Amino acid sequence: MYEYRKSDIERYLHLQPLQKHTHSKIKEIASKLLGSNNMDTIRKVAMWVYRNIRYEKTYIRYSVTDTLSRRKGSCLSISDLTVALLRSLNIPATVVRGMYMENHHAWVEAYIPRSRGYVPVPIDVLSGFVGAIGSLWFSHYLEKSTRDKEVFLDQKSKVAIKQGIQIVYDGD
Repeated sequence: MYEYRKSDIERYLHLQPLQKHTHSKIKEIASKLLGSNNMDTIRKVAMWVYRNIRYEKTYIRYSVTDTLSRRKGSCLSISDLTVALLRSLNIPATVVRGMYMENHHAWVEAYIPRSRGYVPVPIDVLSGFVGAIGSLWFSHYLEKSTRDKEVFLDQKSKVAIKQGIQIVYDGD
């Protein structure tokens, strides 16, 4: 397991320009999502965003304020909101941009303390995953779409089913 030094992740505690002017609203929402430990808090934040903010296929990066008021945003805007909530709870987090299935995508990486440093926890709020990301099948099979009713995500058995194919995932 890879661990980061504290000095490597300190910058992931400070709000960025698209997050700063929403600090009081973010604090208000985040205070209701505090869990019993960092991992529990990360899950609660991710699930709050997943349940309250809709995905909008756009390349516009809205501010956290706009994403909150519109209740929708791009994967980048939704990731910014998730990072702002986590950082307001003193959990280091950053937005990660990459490619899935030849499409641009953004997700979050939070960091939790361990014995010698911090361990990264990948989060893809669009799919409701905490702790699992990076496989090519991820967006292909689990990307949320109002038109795609064939995907069934069973949280208890940790299995996603699309067109009769079962895909085991390693997140809560």
